[in-house]
Amino acid sequence: MAEDKPNVVILQDDNGVKPVRRYTWRRYGKGIAFGKWWILGATLVGALAGYLGTRFLLNPMRQTASARFSYENTAINLDDKGGGTYVDGTTFRYASLISESNLKAVKEADKRFSGLDLDKVSNSLKITIATYTDATTGAKIFETPNRFTISAARNDFPSSEVARAFLAAVIETANTKALAAVDKHIVTDVIPNSFGELSFSSQLSLLTSQKNKILDELNGLSSKFTANAIIDETGSPLSSFISDFQYSFLPQGVDVFVSLNNSLKANNWFNFSEEGLKSSISYLEDTAKGYIEKMRTDLIDEKAKQQFVDSLKSSSGFIVTDSEYAALIAQNEMQIQEIIERRNTYLTNLEYYGYFIDKFKNEPTEENIGTIVLTGTEGTLVRLKAIDAGTADEATKTWAKGCQAFAGEINKLKESLVGEDGYAKKTGDAYHYLYHALRSDVTYYDAGHVTLSAGISPWLMASVGAVLLFVASSLICWVVYVNKIDPVIDEKEPKKESK
Repeated sequence: MAEDKPNVVILQDDNGVKPVRRYTWRRYGKGIAFGKWWILGATLVGALAGYLGTRFLLNPMRQTASARFSYENTAINLDDKGGGTYVDGTTFRYASLISESNLKAVKEADKRFSGLDLDKVSNSLKITIATYTDATTGAKIFETPNRFTISAARNDFPSSEVARAFLAAVIETANTKALAAVDKHIVTDVIPNSFGELSFSSQLSLLTSQKNKILDELNGLSSKFTANAIIDETGSPLSSFISDFQYSFLPQGVDVFVSLNNSLKANNWFNFSEEGLKSSISYLEDTAKGYIEKMRTDLIDEKAKQQFVDSLKSSSGFIVTDSEYAALIAQNEMQIQEIIERRNTYLTNLEYYGYFIDKFKNEPTEENIGTIVLTGTEGTLVRLKAIDAGTADEATKTWAKGCQAFAGEINKLKESLVGEDGYAKKTGDAYHYLYHALRSDVTYYDAGHVTLSAGISPWLMASVGAVLLFVASSLICWVVYVNKIDPVIDEKEPKKESK
């Protein structure tokens, strides 16, 4: 029985027989059909390898994470030269955003960054400020508002998401510091702990200063945010708050500070308490003795200076006109005037205490200083001694009640300014609300804020990988099919001769 032979197609030309073509497009198609599952698997592997290799290996080694941004935060006073100050006066510098201490703080604040190698990140991390060249001078000028660019190698981070988040957190630190400065801000309190022990005149002076501090703060907010800025959740405008503050010290159109000062001068009110009565008396007595002794030494000093001036003026005329001597005369005359003004202040206070001063006031000499003695019933010290001795008359008792009532008015005024719900606290609340509500944070100049530089598209490389593996696997299947499944044998036959 003849041996079976595979089907063979023999093509002949005029010169005899030529080899049969093994690899045809038809056989290529059959090869694909034969290995379709292997080809499909290889194609999918190629696509997956192309996508993953590009996204997680190739692109991270080539890409840069970056952001272009500027600060428009009302809590940062920028100088348009890359720096400025926060509201508490501390310095802002854009270069400090990538300082070692700031990067460490950012890392510690977010567990997503716990695995970062800051030394590695610092090697590629950069920040720059945008400039342009002046067409006339050729000088480099900072763009206004300042625009910054921060960048770092993507490969220094475990993922693109962490790279973006870290750069955004670094940028945000300036805002965080700005609001921290806002939060610790309080309206300056000029009222000391010893306020209650001070004289009424000193208390009024301090309260006046406190009122002016608050008003300055409010006017500053008005300039910063405009008078119509909303200062609380109820929608109250800043202008209304300022008006309420000012009119609260003008009952019936009379300035309460002026009214209290006039009352103090007219009645010689004195700040004392029953427990501290003896202490107040001792204080006034010691103060009066100090005044008298100081006036005694001032008289001697005044006399000496006057004699010196007179001697210069009585000398030859040319000396007086000499600039050196003229300046010396003017200096001594000014010092004499200071002594006289100081003496008048001491005498006013002594008279307020109840001392007789008329003779010395009319003729201030060393002999007459001994005439300054405590007398009468009108002075503060006289009245306090009478109250202490239990000999106070009705007028003195009425005066004592008036002193206590006046102290109540002072404390009421103090409470309205620096009490738990006083204007200082309300102004501080308005300050915090405005800075938190109206800050504009960071302006980013690119969509997505922090972006990655253009790498190779993972989907493109997935396509390339799929095509390459498809071609390679299909060729392999073609070869296998031709050689193993449907082989062709090359044969030659002689051409039959015609009869």
